[in-house]
Amino acid sequence: MKKNSSSKALPRLILLACAALILIVLVVFLYFQSSASSSNSNTSDKGLQGVDAISYISYGVKTIDIDEIGKKLISSEESQANPEESKEDKVDEEDESSPQNSNEGYESENVQSGSSTENTEATVDTSVSETTAIEPEPEAEPEIPADTTFVTDNGFVAVTQGGITTIDGTIIANKTYSLPPTYDPGGILPDAWSAWLSMSEDAAAEGINLFINSGYRSYYTQERIYNGYVYEHGQAEADTYSARPGHSEHQTGLTLDLNSFERDFGSTPEGLWLDQNSYKYGYVIRYPQGKQHITGYIPEPWHFRYVGPSLAEVLYNGGNWISLEEYFGVSSVYQ
Repeated sequence: MKKNSSSKALPRLILLACAALILIVLVVFLYFQSSASSSNSNTSDKGLQGVDAISYISYGVKTIDIDEIGKKLISSEESQANPEESKEDKVDEEDESSPQNSNEGYESENVQSGSSTENTEATVDTSVSETTAIEPEPEAEPEIPADTTFVTDNGFVAVTQGGITTIDGTIIANKTYSLPPTYDPGGILPDAWSAWLSMSEDAAAEGINLFINSGYRSYYTQERIYNGYVYEHGQAEADTYSARPGHSEHQTGLTLDLNSFERDFGSTPEGLWLDQNSYKYGYVIRYPQGKQHITGYIPEPWHFRYVGPSLAEVLYNGGNWISLEEYFGVSSVYQ
């Protein structure tokens, strides 16, 4: 009888041991499941904290546009804090994108645009959309220099009147000589526009397709663009390819950025045609190759300034372009 009792007890012990093991496994699983849920909750909360979310996303999902998300988050927080200002900003953005303001373009190193012979410029992504969210604070408006007359190093008479400097009838806008915020022609000036139409039509007759990427920009449009580049790349680098507000040739209403912002544009059929023919229509390559130490800007084979056919032919110099600074004998250095 004792032998039979012992035989019956053994299976019961095995069953109890298995049940206990299953219970332990279940408890451990529930514990780790609870910990994981808590961790996800904390991460989600962190994602709502504006700038912290940028750090989290940048390390977690590299394919996401970190800057864009960060700006949207920060913009959202600012909108919640200042709902009335948010409404005004939205109206301003709508005004800037309206057809009557479409001639104020943007500059960028990575712009792709379709062809056009209308007086419009492409609205460019360039992360310059960055300039509406977290751009530096706008600077105080500059003081307009006193009216003066002086002689340049090359013997030309220069006149500064109302904050605008002209030399031999040519408006100068560079790092030394600026334009006041009130100088606002509102678009490309008639002589420059007429010359552009003739140039683009003649080019098309030779199978060359030219179009405008960026034309006239107001002082304040340039301010937003420049501040965006400073925020993204720092002022020292931005100053090599973007003008500070008041120092941009685009504000003169005499400047066009054509076709492409790629550095090799000068070696394309369109770039070569412009290099050899633009002067005939009064346009010059404003920032030629090898002149950065004189003009203050890296070469821009797409940037054309209207100066009139006579001066343009002199600056063309048989294909060895001369800058305005060299010809007139003036500097281009921020004071």
